[in-house]
Amino acid sequence: ASAPDLVPAAVRAALMLHRLDKPRQAGEVIVNCWRRTPHPDLVTAWLALAPAELPAQRIKRMETLVRANPNAALGHAALAEAALAARLWGMARTHLDTARRLGPSPLVYGLLARLEREENGDETAAQGWLAMAVENHS
Repeated sequence: ASAPDLVPAAVRAALMLHRLDKPRQAGEVIVNCWRRTPHPDLVTAWLALAPAELPAQRIKRMETLVRANPNAALGHAALAEAALAARLWGMARTHLDTARRLGPSPLVYGLLARLEREENGDETAAQGWLAMAVENHS
């Protein structure tokens, strides 16, 4: 069952545990909540637990969320964004395709546009994805 009202409490608890130098417990709070209720605030909190990590480390951390809830489009989008930062185009495309299949959103289309620009320099394809983002926003 989804429990979006638990998300703010989980975020606060995780950040408090992080400040208390309990990173494992902080991560468990986020991952456990994510399993039930994938939410953008949980991704933000998850990333805040390791703000200085390298792109490869970020990918590994985002893979943890994807494994915890493989049907959450948002997790695949966040992993794709980490892959884009690492310039791992194939990985980014795979996770964006999965995210689009699971739950198309302006975020996913925006990331697909970024991928087309950064991987191929293809502004036409990027504009096509941005048009989809606008269509799916309303």
